[in-house]
Formats: sequence, C-alpha cells, structure tokens
Amino acid sequence: MELPELVAPLPSVPPGEDLPAVSRLMHERQMKAATVIHEGKFLGLITEASLAQVPGSGSAQIPCAQDVMITDIERVPVSMPVLAAAQLMRTRRLAYLALLDDEDQFVGIVTLRRVLFEVMDELGLKVDNLERELMADGPGG
Repeated sequence: MELPELVAPLPSVPPGEDLPAVSRLMHERQMKAATVIHEGKFLGLITEASLAQVPGSGSAQIPCAQDVMITDIERVPVSMPVLAAAQLMRTRRLAYLALLDDEDQFVGIVTLRRVLFEVMDELGLKVDNLERELMADGPGG
C-alpha cells in the first residue's frame, strides 16, 4: 500500500472558522483532527489536544482556527515509502504527516496509527509467508 491510500478523511475548515464550529464539525464527523485550508493550500492542523488548550469562555474574543492550528506539520512527498514514513515519524516523534504531490499541492494527512497498522500488516504477511515456506519443507529437505 502507498502513503496516499492511508490519508485520513479529515474535515477541512477555513482559517477564520470559529472554534465552536470546528469542535462541532469534528464531533459530528467523529474525528480527532481537522485541516485548516485556505485557497487550496494546507495551513495547519487542529487536533482535540489543541482545542483543549483554548482558554475558557471568559475570554473577550473567541479564537478562530488559525489561532490554535498546529503549523509545524512535517510535509513529505506522496512517493515516500510507508516504511520510511514510519521511521521518520518514530525518530522525530510525529503523530501526523502532510502529504504533498509532485506540484507541492496538499493531498492529505497521514496519521501515525494508520502508518503503523500498515507496517504491522506488511510484517504479518512476511511472517505468514516465512512460516509457509518453512512448513512446506518436509523432513529430509
């Protein structure tokens, strides 16, 4: 499987969207994150954790998406192998990667969970194949 096939179907919001609306959208779609997109460009990511850090309703101004979005999301090409993505996420302790196509256009977000499940599936298949090979070889070779 390729990285683009692992893209999480996250909702998108404009940078000026108020946070109660973002929170409702994420809740309705049962998603833990939303992308912030402006004119087709990926600006950042809003997660449940970033929403939880917003000060209470005593604030005079309600923050919007661009005020709490995470902007330091690692951007990688869609051609990156899944195993390389897993290694990058592990070494840099990343939960998300933003995929970009050959023209640097945003394709989507890949989550650590989806990447790890794919790596585990691939490893499971390799183990199954090795077991079959070993079991097929009877006594005496």
